[in-house]
Order: sequence, then structure tokens, then C-alpha cells
Amino acid sequence: MLYKTIIQFGLALLLITHTTMTFSAGNTRSPLGINSNEVMDDDASVPFVDVFRASVPFEEARPWLTKGKVKYDANGWPVYIEKGGQVGTRFINKLPAGTVPDGLYTVLYEGKGKIIYGNDAKLVHHSQGRDIISITAGKDRELRGTLIIKETDPKNHIRNVRILMPGGICINNPYKRVASEKSCSRGRYLSFEKHYANIIFNPDYLNYMKDFKVIRFMNMAGITRNPITHWNERNTMSQQTWGGKPTVRGAPLEIMVELANQTGADPWFCLPHKASNDYIRKFASYVRDHLRPGLKVYIEYTNEAWNTIFTQAHYMKNQGEELQLDTDRAKAGNKFYSMRSVQIFDIWEKVFGGTQRIVRVMGSWTGYSRLSEMLLSYRDAYKKTDALAIAPYFYPKLSTVRRARSVNDIFKALYDKKEHYSIPSVIKLVSKHAKLAKDYGVDLIAYEGGQHLVDWKSRSIHRNPTKLLIAANRDWRMAKAYKDFLKGWKQAGGTLFVSFSAPRTSQWFGSWGTKEYLTQPLSKAPKHRALLQFIKSNPCWWEACSAAYIARKPKPSVNPGKGVYALVKNGKKSTYKRKSKTKITPVKTVASKKQNSVNTTAAVAISKAIIEAKKPPVAKVVLNNKIKPVIAARQPQVMQVQQRPDAIIRRSKQYGQWSRQAAIELKNIVGGKLNGKNDLSAVWQAKWDNQYLHIRVDTLDDRFVRDSPMPWSDDSIEIYIDADGSRTATYDGKNDFHLIFRWKDQKVNISQNSAPRGDMGIQQSMTRTRHGLILEVAIPWSSLGVQPREGNMIGIDVQINDDDNGNDRDTKLAWHSKTDDSWKNPQSFGRLVLGI
Repeated sequence: MLYKTIIQFGLALLLITHTTMTFSAGNTRSPLGINSNEVMDDDASVPFVDVFRASVPFEEARPWLTKGKVKYDANGWPVYIEKGGQVGTRFINKLPAGTVPDGLYTVLYEGKGKIIYGNDAKLVHHSQGRDIISITAGKDRELRGTLIIKETDPKNHIRNVRILMPGGICINNPYKRVASEKSCSRGRYLSFEKHYANIIFNPDYLNYMKDFKVIRFMNMAGITRNPITHWNERNTMSQQTWGGKPTVRGAPLEIMVELANQTGADPWFCLPHKASNDYIRKFASYVRDHLRPGLKVYIEYTNEAWNTIFTQAHYMKNQGEELQLDTDRAKAGNKFYSMRSVQIFDIWEKVFGGTQRIVRVMGSWTGYSRLSEMLLSYRDAYKKTDALAIAPYFYPKLSTVRRARSVNDIFKALYDKKEHYSIPSVIKLVSKHAKLAKDYGVDLIAYEGGQHLVDWKSRSIHRNPTKLLIAANRDWRMAKAYKDFLKGWKQAGGTLFVSFSAPRTSQWFGSWGTKEYLTQPLSKAPKHRALLQFIKSNPCWWEACSAAYIARKPKPSVNPGKGVYALVKNGKKSTYKRKSKTKITPVKTVASKKQNSVNTTAAVAISKAIIEAKKPPVAKVVLNNKIKPVIAARQPQVMQVQQRPDAIIRRSKQYGQWSRQAAIELKNIVGGKLNGKNDLSAVWQAKWDNQYLHIRVDTLDDRFVRDSPMPWSDDSIEIYIDADGSRTATYDGKNDFHLIFRWKDQKVNISQNSAPRGDMGIQQSMTRTRHGLILEVAIPWSSLGVQPREGNMIGIDVQINDDDNGNDRDTKLAWHSKTDDSWKNPQSFGRLVLGI
């Protein structure tokens, strides 16, 4: 009998594999790919039959669901809970009704203890190692579920919890969930409870994914900001959860390869920015040995290495500087990214015994074709690259969005040629990249793309402009916009287009999903409707697009980018201009006559952009709404420049626009100890105009505390300014300032050492995000007591305090100072020059 059961199960799995191949054959001619989502409890794409796989790690749920002293095993399961304590998690959160089925879910676990369920999850039946719970959406039409372990036996602790969807599949159709064996022919039903180890993926998720030619796993792998280096640090199948905060979450490689195998989609892997050669080699070896024959592999080094809102961008710059790849920090980082990409390509080529099945991707930035040329030309990287990847998004500028009074206004702006990122304008940028890609003998593909309608300042989905932006995403005209955009992409010379992203709910931080939830009817999902129509009407058009091998373009024998660009000074603007293909004589940068003499080489090093994060989590805003008139300052002083600057900032009149400002990392530990960058890290930016000095600080912090009488003892940000750049040994009482911005304080804390200016008329906003907080301040120059001019220097430092346990400050990081004496010694400030 046992032998017969094994044979039947083996045949069932064989049939599943055969059926998967048959069903997935339709995506071989698809011209589109899709980006996966992060593994999280509120992911509306719900990839797994075991919904507990996306739960919040127990310790991350402290202090709401996890309390008291707890000890965990190597996989994150509690082996000891002190009396009165508990361990808890969310496994479903804020999912629209219908995203997962209402009904009876099976909970399987090992060990002994006491488990309780909360929110929409209710216990129906309990037996040792197996509970039956009901999950049904309430009046709010949202699904939430929590699990709390109140007790666990230290000798046989609770572990390996699985929460399985109701029902199963018929073995001839893995893309449809059925309620029971009555829906299948006799003997052809596979229940999730018995076969969850092999039926890993939610059938509705497979049904969604099967239409796409490529699945990009950047989000599912948890790549962004992930500092993983060694192979033994990777996420594994036995972990308590694959969910959690950035740098922690991520599905194992085994899961991603299996998803590619079951859908017949080519996997696109992004490799961690700090990954060792051994890690890359073992990663490639697993893919070689387990990926289904006939599937290709797209390889990309990290994600958006140029985007300085991400820690990987700063890693690139640090490595480039350390290797002395360029005297310009930004260019050194770009060169390191190009060089390291080729090193990774070479490892994969060696592991695979050639390049027949691998597509080597160099990631660039849509708005900066010069970067694309730099990446491809550096050390002849184009010879080892198959595709240049950009992220073409279309959207109006923020000021246009805020003036909109109707959905009509939004769509009018999306087609306005005067808008820099309207549909017609983005297609022009695509054409520029397509020509460049052709010159270098590589394909142009999109690693992300689609609409980008979001206002980062509006935190409510019920108020404009966010309300209008969500309505526009639901409007039938969005389908037309996608149709026009994809048509333009194809005509401009683009090939594979990987849309962003799998189903996500519409929030204040964007409507990124092609659907708002996995099971949303097609009639209510205009973006997804447009994608499916494009797939149907436009079978992939590039050579060998449906083949199991790569058709590569011929490479130019001479590097097209060698010696064709030079930095030139044109009035007040320094730009790169294409020169003739003759030898270039370096052009010296001359300072304006209105400025004092200053070494402006560093001005060129300003990073080209920070693009705001595309799917940030929900945040809470604290605004200083009572801004008083600017207090009249003493007679303004003229700032002097005498030394080489530590940083140079751009002039900008656009409030809230940080995309052209360099981001600078806080590296110096000046107090306490740092338990890795997940514990505390930050970057800061600055810009200026005639009225204000603008500063933005973006922190990564895992916990916020505010319980001390002194603001520097809690989670807070300190900004030090010596407005005339004198940087004397003590505060001069004229224009030296020490400003402290503490979490949840409604006002700026100004130290006693600061020059007397009252409240100074400072405008501020402090925003809580899931990974930290963002501070934006605007400080009037009149309150600082100086007149701003191009080339002038000020003293500045930015520091952050971290309090994790509520007793006192645990850690302090600084940008420039090496010791914690900036509160009394302006000489420790860095030198900041006002650039053009």
C-alpha cells in the first residue's frame, strides 16, 4: 500500500511538471516581464500557499506582539519565553477582501506550547500539532491575521509553523485553486495540507505570473540595501519567515528557481552589492544545476547602483575611491560598478561553461545617457555585456501634479511634450539610449517601468493630489496610456520590457502594482489589461527572443566611447559635451570672477541624482505648522573661501526636489557602539537658494525612543552650522548654530551655544518610514546672518543619535567630526561650498 502511494505521488508530481510546461508555453513569445514584490505580510500578490512564509519576524513585532525576554534557535523559533512574556507576529495584514480565500486554514506545527490567533483569524479546532482556523474579512473588507505563542516547551519548543490555504489543486491544472476533491476527477486532487512541500506557490499567483517572459527577482530576493557577503549568510528554507524589514527579508534562491521552472519564465537575478566571489560562484552553480533546460538567466549586479538613496550606491563610491579608479568620487563609483559587473559576468560564464544561456545586464539611469556610455565604455565593458537596462517611467513633475484638479488634468499632463517625463518625452529618452545601445552592440531593455504617479508629501489617499493619482490609475485611460507607452517603447528601439510590478495595493506612496490585489477582476485593472493586450498583439520582435539561446549583436572593434567626452565650462554651468573623435585636450575649469579662487574639481563630483524610493512603506509626518515670520538678522557678513571644500552643493529653487543633489553618508562613530548598518545609518543632502539653506537627512534605524529630558539622549538629528565659514575653536555668538531635531518634537531645539535668533523661522518636516525617518529643513539665510553667494563656504556637520533601550543614547554617528565635541568646537565642522 505504501509503495502504491509513493508511485501515485511520484506520477502526480511528474504530471504537475508536465502540465506546467504545457501551460507556460504561452509566455515564450511574450515581450514583457514582471518585477516580483518584497516578501511581506501586506504583499497583495500573496505568492505562497503557506501564508506564514511572509510573516513578520518575531523580534520585529516587539513591543506590540512580542514581549518579555525571549531566546531563539538558529532559525528564529522561540526556545524560551519568560513568564508573562509572549512571541507574536502578523502573517496577513491589510489585504483587500478576496486576495486570499475566506475559509478554513490548516495550521501545522511541531513542538509543544500554547498558540492563540487574532484579528480575522479565529481558532475553530485544536489538536496536537494541528489547528484549524477560520479567516474571513470583516466589515472593513480587509484581511488581517496574527499568531501569538504564549508558551513553549524548552525541551520541545514550537517550531516549523505553517498556515496553509484551504483547498488544493487538480494535478492537471496547477494554476487554479479548487475547494475540494469534488472539483477534480477521481484520484487527481492534491490538497495543500498534504502536498504543501511541493505545491509551494499560490495557484492564483502562478496564474498571474505565467503570462510573462521574465521574472525579475530583485524584490523577492531582498536585494536593495542588503549587505550580505558570504554564502552562509543567505536566507534558507528552514527559517521562521522570509519576511521582515529591508536587509532582512528575502526568499531563498531555491524558491526563485522553482518559480521560474513552474512558470517557464526566464529568471532575472540581482546579485548583492557586497557578495564575495565565492557567493557568486555558488549562486551560479545552483542555478546551473537546477534551472529548467531551455530557460535563460538574466544577471545584474545589485539594483540601481547609481541611486544614492540606496546604501549600495555609497558602497560603489567607497570601493571606487579605494581602488583610485577616478579622482571624481561619483565617477569612481560608476567605474567600480562597471568593473565589478564584468567580474561577475566572467564568474557566471566560467560556471556555465559559456554564455549561451546567460544575459549579462548593465543597469543604468533613463535620465542620464552619459552614465550609460560611461558604464559600457569603461575598460571595454560592452564586450562582456549583452543588454543595457533602464527604467522608463512616465509622470508629470510634482508642481503639475499639485495643480491638478481632476483626473483629466493628470492625463493631459501625461501627454504634454513640455513635461520632462511625459510619455512623449520619455520615448525620446528611450530613443537616445537605443541609439547608444546599438552603437555598443547591446540590446536595450527595461528593468522596470510604467506609470510613476506619486506625491511623496501627500500622506493620505483620501486627499488630493494622491486621491486623483489613484483614480487615474483606475481610469480606463490608463490602459490607453500603457498601450501608447509600450508602442512607443517598441518603435524607439526597446526590446524586453519588465513592468513594475506584481499586484500591490494603492497607497500614498504609489500605485505600483499592475493590479491592486492578486484576484482583482481584469475589468478593474486597466494597467494589467493593457499589458495582456500588448502581449497578445506584439509577439516578441527581437532576434531569437523565444529561443533557448542568446542572439548577440556584433560588437564594434573600437570602443565608441573612448575620448569622445570632455568637461567644459559654459558660463555658470559645467557639463559633459561630445567632442570629435580626435584626441581631447583636458579643459580647465575657471572660477567665476565674482567668486574667490577655489578648487572646484569637487563640483564635478556631485552625484547626478537621487530618485525617491518607488515603493516606500507607510510613514507618519510631523510638521512644524506654526512657522513664524523670519526674524531680522544682524548686518549680513560675506563668507570667505580659503581651503579645499569637503563637499559642494547645488543651487535649486524647487522645494522638495532632491533628485539632483548628492547624498553623503555618515560614517564616523563618535559615541557608543554600532551593531551594523541595520542598527543605524544615514545619508544627508543639501541645496540652497537665495532665501534658504535646505537640508535633508535620510536615516536607517530599527527603533525610535523619546523619553529623555535632553533631546540628544533620544533618537534625534543634530545639524551644526558655522554660517560664515570661520570655524573658530569656540562658538562665536554671531552665526554659529547647533540645531537638534528630535523624533516627535514639534519645535527645533536650539542649543545655548548658538547665536541668539529666537526660533529662527526654520521650516521642518520629519517623516517616519519603515526603515527609519526622513528630516527636511529649510533654514533662512537671514536668520543665519549671511548672504549666500556662489563659491562661498560655510562650516557644517550632520550627526544622528540613536537610543534603542530608553535609558540613554546608545550610538552617535557624524559626517565630518571624528569626536563628540561639535557642540563646543566649530573647528570639527566640515567645509561646504555653495555651488552653481
